Amino acid sequence: MKDELAFLERYLEIEKMRFPDRLNVHFRIALETLAAQVPNLVLQPIVENAIRHGIAPNSAAGRIDIRAFREKGRLQMEVQDDGYGVSESQKRTSGQGVGLKNVRNRLTQLYGEAQTFELQNLSPKGLLVKIVIPFEQNEAPE
Repeated sequence: MKDELAFLERYLEIEKMRFPDRLNVHFRIALETLAAQVPNLVLQPIVENAIRHGIAPNSAAGRIDIRAFREKGRLQMEVQDDGYGVSESQKRTSGQGVGLKNVRNRLTQLYGEAQTFELQNLSPKGLLVKIVIPFEQNEAPE
């Protein structure tokens, strides 16, 4: 998870140059999750979609929250934006765009039924993407 977050922060530096006064990103990462194994580039496409569909269409500043925590032997990663969310028709096909579809397929291939990938509209606005996978810790370096 530590490497995934480092890559994500570099990606966000570029996006903050595009939206200097409009992109506010907040991380809430439980320390114990930093040693968790996660597939490479699992969060970046989710954050990219949050920027593209949640932040970019609005003229006002937007917020993205990125969270990770361990619960009952599982790693839960969440990306939440304060954009408009998705309509019911979009919800039925959400995850069919290239980025989300790739993430969904990779998670299914790696974890099968042991993973979940959910999109949830929030009230009054916003979208929450939730990924839950088994918590597996990286081997400690020798």
